[in-house]
Amino acid sequence: MLSLNSPGSDIEAFDRSLADRGYVFGRNVTKASRWAEGDHDKLAELAKELVSLNPSLIVAPGYVVALAVRRATSTIPIVFIIASDPVKIGLAKSFAHPGGNACAFQTIVITNSRPS
Repeated sequence: MLSLNSPGSDIEAFDRSLADRGYVFGRNVTKASRWAEGDHDKLAELAKELVSLNPSLIVAPGYVVALAVRRATSTIPIVFIIASDPVKIGLAKSFAHPGGNACAFQTIVITNSRPS
């Protein structure tokens, strides 16, 4: 996970949600998080750090974070959490054919497999 904010209740809610679905950190899933502490200039560097770990996916809350991660990788799936139009901001080509490696985690779900 990459966040523009500091660690807080958002990550706790995310962890609980995964645990409710059987994903327990340290048992069957691992997690690496990076926090920009409100500094937009840190996002590119932190995104590259996460990409270097070769994770199965990256969670990116907010379109600014999602765009930073998208610039850092075109192959690792990105699960973004935004209220904006992903086509308008450049995270998807279209709703019918999103392309790329990003998918939404709200009312719009854009799916894409990670390339082999």
